[in-house]
Amino acid sequence: MGGNLGQILLWIADERLMRQPDVMSQFQYSINDLRLLKSWFFVDRSLVDPVRLGGALKDVGPLSDGVYTFGYLGYTGVRAVLDSHVFPLVIPVGVFLFLRPNRRYALACLLCLFAFFLLGAWGRPAPVRVAFAPLALLLLTTLTFPRPRFHPVYYAVLCATALAHGAHIAQASRDYQALLSQIRGQLCSFPREVVTIWADSLPSEAIYPVFKVPHEVRQLKFYTLGEQAYMPFSNSYPLEKSGRGFLTRLRSPEGVLLVARNEYVELLRGYCQEHWGLELREMASQECGVFKIRRMRCAVSD
Repeated sequence: MGGNLGQILLWIADERLMRQPDVMSQFQYSINDLRLLKSWFFVDRSLVDPVRLGGALKDVGPLSDGVYTFGYLGYTGVRAVLDSHVFPLVIPVGVFLFLRPNRRYALACLLCLFAFFLLGAWGRPAPVRVAFAPLALLLLTTLTFPRPRFHPVYYAVLCATALAHGAHIAQASRDYQALLSQIRGQLCSFPREVVTIWADSLPSEAIYPVFKVPHEVRQLKFYTLGEQAYMPFSNSYPLEKSGRGFLTRLRSPEGVLLVARNEYVELLRGYCQEHWGLELREMASQECGVFKIRRMRCAVSD
């Protein structure tokens, strides 16, 4: 299942499957279903059934066209170096190779890119936090070499990159810490019943600090609407096993408490309509600073 979902999440479904309505109809997928999968909606096991999903992808080509699949997914991994947060590290490395070509250093750079390629081909392209470390190491390695020709040019580029990137990181860190502080300040008003968190709608680092977790935070109960929905260590696992999972409670009179982006809510609205013929209703809501807690329910339309 992981490989098939990896291809969905990497937009191969957009390129191939969504353009084949006959195949989607054969395997009973809608465009909304595929967008739900891309948004980490894994609680409906029929959508992530490996036989059904794999068969649909195989019929449209990506799984059978191994060269295309491997190459495309690998390319998505290499694109990690183009991210605005890590690309400034690539510039001085390129300048160093231009000023002082070195086979071993060039080989190290190629191995780094090949590692990103393999991560992408595996369906897990390197996020910024993963790509930053090897690129930073490559950059620091240049300082161990004898001074290259035109070394003032290289050190000028290095210093300019460090100043610009350092200022960017410092500002991003301040902004993110302010966001986390704002979110943590609103946790005291969180309901004591189970609250469903959809994917990245509420960052977990805002809820659980690394060194000290407040006592009131430990009393909170979260249902993770993502890849951990059926993992034994999660709060959602016993609910699913006991028949009180997200989809069951969504159709109950009390509904579910949900923290989700607006676009996720619209996808859920489409799911209720397509799969159950019901209307998604917002029974109540509570503004908590930068996020919103909604009580949602799928019910018969008036």
